[in-house]
Amino acid sequence: MATTNGPGHRCARAGCRAWAMRGHGTSFCVAHRDDASDLDPGAEPRDERRQRSERFAELVRIGAHADLIDATLQAALDACASERSLAIEIGALRLMLQRIVATDLLDGDPREITQTMTRLVDAIIRALRMEQTLAASFEDDLRAAVSRVFAEKGLLEDA
Repeated sequence: MATTNGPGHRCARAGCRAWAMRGHGTSFCVAHRDDASDLDPGAEPRDERRQRSERFAELVRIGAHADLIDATLQAALDACASERSLAIEIGALRLMLQRIVATDLLDGDPREITQTMTRLVDAIIRALRMEQTLAASFEDDLRAAVSRVFAEKGLLEDA
């Protein structure tokens, strides 16, 4: 397959409507730039993201869960996990959605981008609903605890 980097050619991946990257010696768009190495079995993958994904999958397969992420990042996640609020998770999901819109929306596979965005929006909505449920449950629990304490002290008015 001849590689052309002239102006205005589409990605060589079947079904992709994105434009190929200029000046990179490839006929593929940003989302499919590694497809060129897939066509040549002797070529090494150039994408560090793919290598990290493969390493992550291997660690999951062998059960090395402690090695999945950096110790510093794990400590930060553990600190956030102690909070009763879902605000951090909701913020992270919104940040991921913004990243998808900012970086992948125009260059990626439209079907994959749409599915990813749909999943993120669904996760944000579910997290918001859960946060509302937790807040309501907390109010009910607090009300019951205060009523119980008042009843034990004889401060509760009987109707």
